[in-house]
Amino acid sequence: MDTHTEFYWTKTQRNAPAIQIGTDLYRIQKQNKNGSIRFTCTDERCNASVTMIENKIKFIRGIHRHEERMLPFHIGEVVHEFRQAAVSEIRTPLPQIYDRITKKFVCINI
Repeated sequence: MDTHTEFYWTKTQRNAPAIQIGTDLYRIQKQNKNGSIRFTCTDERCNASVTMIENKIKFIRGIHRHEERMLPFHIGEVVHEFRQAAVSEIRTPLPQIYDRITKKFVCINI
């Protein structure tokens, strides 16, 4: 693949290693003897796959047969942080937590 495709290492709902490209989540299907790793879309109806070698995407194949399933990674990180703070800071009002986290998010992405 000639262009650089941005991806993020993450986990599936069952805590297995996965990668996220845009709004699509791929789980590991197979690790080959040549060191490449094949990932398939986590949606059963979908035939999209990704092949990585040395932590770089070499091939993206197939067509996604579903709507967008996930938030973009940076937004998902903010949502995750908000949920964690809401659970751990029980006495703090949610609007305060929201304001604190979104300010941090805006500072990072501007």
